[in-house]
Amino acid sequence: MTNKILLDKLQDCISFYKKNPGDPDLKEIVFSRLEFLDHQEFFEANVLYIGTLPRFQALYAPELASPEALFLLSETTEAQLAQLSLPASGRIMISTLPQERLFNRISARSPIRYPSVSFSPDEVWQQILDRKLVAADDIMNALFPDNAAPGFYVQLLLFHPEDSDIHTLFFALQALFPLDSIVHQKQNVVVLRRYDSQLFHFPLPAGIENWLATHHCLLCVGNATRDLSMLRTNAALLAQTCRLGLHLRRPKQRILTLEEYQMFLLIDNSVKEFIRRNGHSDICYLAHPAVIHIARYDDRHKTNLMEVLYHNLIYSGNIQRTADALYMHRNTVLNKLKKIQELIQLDLSDGLLCQQLLLSCQLAEYQEKVLKQPLNLERTYDK
Repeated sequence: MTNKILLDKLQDCISFYKKNPGDPDLKEIVFSRLEFLDHQEFFEANVLYIGTLPRFQALYAPELASPEALFLLSETTEAQLAQLSLPASGRIMISTLPQERLFNRISARSPIRYPSVSFSPDEVWQQILDRKLVAADDIMNALFPDNAAPGFYVQLLLFHPEDSDIHTLFFALQALFPLDSIVHQKQNVVVLRRYDSQLFHFPLPAGIENWLATHHCLLCVGNATRDLSMLRTNAALLAQTCRLGLHLRRPKQRILTLEEYQMFLLIDNSVKEFIRRNGHSDICYLAHPAVIHIARYDDRHKTNLMEVLYHNLIYSGNIQRTADALYMHRNTVLNKLKKIQELIQLDLSDGLLCQQLLLSCQLAEYQEKVLKQPLNLERTYDK
């Protein structure tokens, strides 16, 4: 089945069409599938690819595309397009709108729709994850047909790494969250909670931590969004947070929050791209050399200076909180910080430097606990 989009009805959606010699004047776009420009190895005929101009430039080559491939470049002007050496094949359109709005607008105008009446909540959720249901209004009508009022939506992902029975958990969650929407996400469960106003700390049922421990589960709490078309993005972030939390969480920690793992999410994505580009996972090259220097000293002298530095940076230089977190006497912490200062001779009152050092400590923790690889300390030690 093909989708048909009339150009004159899209108005500002498509502002320019690059016509190839011999093409008829188009008044409609006919395509069989709609995709984001991602990491495609070949661009198929009659598929409409939506993405940014930099992504198009990075991926496109004439030999990798069918002459009937369609491209819609978001946030792109005619002046930008005019500077390019355009391919002889393929049809290129541009719009000043962001790619998500283009995707939603075209999906909403497409004859292939996904009405909620014939689908269960689990099926609707899977369509969201599969990018088959992307328009915010359609998602609202499908997931919340009895509550069309705007609000802030928060996802809670129940992750059960110890193989608890998913069906038992599902019905138990209905008792814990009787007013919320609950759906399956593969072998996990998602709770969608609605709030009338923006919150930065989301209330949870009393006794939830004991309940999670009893059922051998983790609960990952997302951030709020008013844009329902972004539920898929939030779901992906929560699944990624749960995966990282298995390696990085504190002992007995059962509730993970997206903001707590924000830096590790950024690191995780950066490391994947680093490995793809460089062909190795020695991410110490992303870290500040002072942290690597301290790690080498620890390895040589069997000390824990990097751990002390890490916690001291987390607690913004508060000696007592650092000592409590490490179960040390404050004088021991002071002596170790003095040794760190001797080793690196940097100004730890510099906020930007502290940010760089903290990120570098997190990189080291990620490599050790997530990649299960020690830092590369085989180079010659400094004397």
